[in-house]
Amino acid sequence: MKLKKLLLLGLILGQQFTSLAQYEIILPSDTNQGEGFGYSIDANEDFLVVGNPLHNKDSDSTNQGAVYIFDLTDTSWQPSQKLKPNSSSISDVPSFGITLSLSKNYLTVSDPEFNAVHIFERDESQWNKIQYVQDTLFSSSSFPMVIEISDEYLFVGLSEYTHSNGNTGAVAIYKNEDEEWISDGLILPPDELSVHDFGHIISYDKKNQILIGSRKRETDDGGAFLHKKNEDFWVLDRMHKDGSINEQGLVIHLEENRYAINGNDGTDDYVEIYERIDENWVKINKIYEGISNLNSTNGALPIGDVVHFQDNLTFTNRGLSGGIVYSFQRLNESYDLVDQFPSGFANEIEEDLFQIYLHGFSLASNDKYLFCGTFAYRADINQDKTGAVFVYSLEKSNSTTSHSDLNFSVSPNPCSDVLSLISNSPDRYSIVSIIDNSGRTAMKSINDSSVKVEGLKNGVYWAKIIDNELSRIHLLKFIKI
Repeated sequence: MKLKKLLLLGLILGQQFTSLAQYEIILPSDTNQGEGFGYSIDANEDFLVVGNPLHNKDSDSTNQGAVYIFDLTDTSWQPSQKLKPNSSSISDVPSFGITLSLSKNYLTVSDPEFNAVHIFERDESQWNKIQYVQDTLFSSSSFPMVIEISDEYLFVGLSEYTHSNGNTGAVAIYKNEDEEWISDGLILPPDELSVHDFGHIISYDKKNQILIGSRKRETDDGGAFLHKKNEDFWVLDRMHKDGSINEQGLVIHLEENRYAINGNDGTDDYVEIYERIDENWVKINKIYEGISNLNSTNGALPIGDVVHFQDNLTFTNRGLSGGIVYSFQRLNESYDLVDQFPSGFANEIEEDLFQIYLHGFSLASNDKYLFCGTFAYRADINQDKTGAVFVYSLEKSNSTTSHSDLNFSVSPNPCSDVLSLISNSPDRYSIVSIIDNSGRTAMKSINDSSVKVEGLKNGVYWAKIIDNELSRIHLLKFIKI
């Protein structure tokens, strides 16, 4: 038994975890234009693009909405260009920049108020508009229009496109033909199924696969449909549509060999991750809401409001209140919780904590950085909200604990019997629950400075700790042996 414990400890300590260190906070150059900066974001190795569909919304300007472009320098992301819609009428709703998508050489920005998509092309130093796509199909789309682009294809989600059999939704395809984007047909839901809002969310691997979500409506519980390019056609390759799963397909994300879909089995909200192994799609594991629903009375939305992949990491946002983003990493046979950021969460949204409200509302990444759009951010409580993008560096570490700046810890770590909270202010902190690496609550209603963990299976766990003075929640990692 002792040998098994030593082997487990050696395995865990030998793993490299990816920690998230805050690198910088990006603010709009024109901070007097109101909140909304960071509502939508996308990034590649060279550029970060940030949408603000609320730009100028409180003025008489006809040019509402904006997209900001930042270039990576040696030390930081610097503003290089600001794109405007040049519309001729005033809209009362967010429009230009509410959704956007970036490829290596093209940027597309939706303008659903005018049923249009703007396409920009990159030259050596500027992004120039090359096409304004205003298709009659777009008038049937819901707000907002979801878009995905590569250097070869553009996809536009039309979730309210109506079919003769009562189904709704489609995805319009445009193909790049000598720098002119030409209509190339529609992707439609299967006729034999009841499908609604097909295309309300889409995720494209920038190569030959697109994952399309449908939404719950009446007797339809939603679903997710993976299409693959076969010569000149996009054909249905795989689908998830299970009547026993609520809200399936509400949130999805796709990479070339991995995808995630959300669901609710009647008890728990979760995100399910699949990987392609030897040409077959295999379910790896589920990430549960135990880590995300820290205070269900606080308007918290379930885990997976936003899902994003980068290498072997999966990021999920816990919802509106406080805006916690969680990082799960592929360790051995499953995706396990390895970090959360920011490290403190407020049970009550107080004025001084409103600075990071909606943190992680949108997510993007490249090989070195994770970007979290925070469109209700304010730099100071006495200032107006402008929005921001939080940038985190993706760093490798062998540490099994996070947030060393905290003035408390758990001990012993590793632990086999009683886990204790060590602090100079013992009345201020208490352990409220224990969470396993899938996000499930393993022990709850503890509310004490120590807890017996001898009944837990060996492995990595997180102690959920409350700061009673500031009403903030923290997670500390420990190993049960």
